[in-house]
Amino acid sequence: MASKQSKQWTTAQLELIAQLKKEKEGFVQGLSEWIKKHLDQNYKTVLKS
Repeated sequence: MASKQSKQWTTAQLELIAQLKKEKEGFVQGLSEWIKKHLDQNYKTVLKS
């Protein structure tokens, strides 16, 4: 009984880790795109001046 519970808990933990990993990758990608966009804008502004 205890081993079944721990197995379920491990599965839930793995799913949570996978979900967090996915969110982190999405966050990192979104952040890098945001930085790139702002750097492009700043770069163009610098070129104009």
